[in-house]
Amino acid sequence: MKYRDDDIILVRSDNIFKFKNFIPSHQEYMYLKILNTGRILISRGNYLKAIFKLKNIENKNINDIKREFFNDYLNSLLDKVKEEHTAYQFNFQYKEDITLYSCSIYPCMVYDDCKSFDVIIRQNNRDSSDSTQFFTEL
Repeated sequence: MKYRDDDIILVRSDNIFKFKNFIPSHQEYMYLKILNTGRILISRGNYLKAIFKLKNIENKNINDIKREFFNDYLNSLLDKVKEEHTAYQFNFQYKEDITLYSCSIYPCMVYDDCKSFDVIIRQNNRDSSDSTQFFTEL
């Protein structure tokens, strides 16, 4: 099935989820290492193909990937993370599937400068031992 831009649905959440492993120990994830210039150094995990229908994107610029998720969500958030020097997380669903996915973006700082980003997408098993839910005050 072909990826369409309306396949990604953002899910409102006032919760921050913390995961036991930085990168999941199974193949159900997507990990990207992105330089602050936008160049993708590393891409791992099966979600790149399973969700976004992309193959090898290493050494490409993230701005050149023509997917709504990358253009509308990741690119704008990378700028925000770079400016604020803080991690960011959002949740989404893919198509009509009720599975909740979390996208976490971490800045990799060298002194006071953001040199790269780690982006991790994983299934958010709210009831599993893989994640811990933290509530934020409104």
